[in-house]
Amino acid sequence: MSLSPPVENPQGAQPGLTRGVPRLDDPRTARHARQHRRSPPVGEGIRPGRTARARAAFLARFEREADPDGALDPAERARRAEHLRRAHFKRLALASSRARTARKGGRDAVA
Repeated sequence: MSLSPPVENPQGAQPGLTRGVPRLDDPRTARHARQHRRSPPVGEGIRPGRTARARAAFLARFEREADPDGALDPAERARRAEHLRRAHFKRLALASSRARTARKGGRDAVA
């Protein structure tokens, strides 16, 4: 862990510290230093707020695919989008399974 040299801070905080945490040269180490203070609520992921916009855009893709013209009732659009999302993940799971089988040299490996 490499600490950056101290920096003059006109606000009166300790030099070389950012919000009470040492500034680190390696962003991965800095991320871990930040994350240790955050505990997610039960049932939520590690960073729900940081990925909310990305997840919303990802899910909106299925709604656009289910109803490109926007003519369906919102409940029906959501139902169809959910089926498209599930089909997408089933295809990913099948591709992953086939790749694992191929790596092991199994007889059912299909390209």
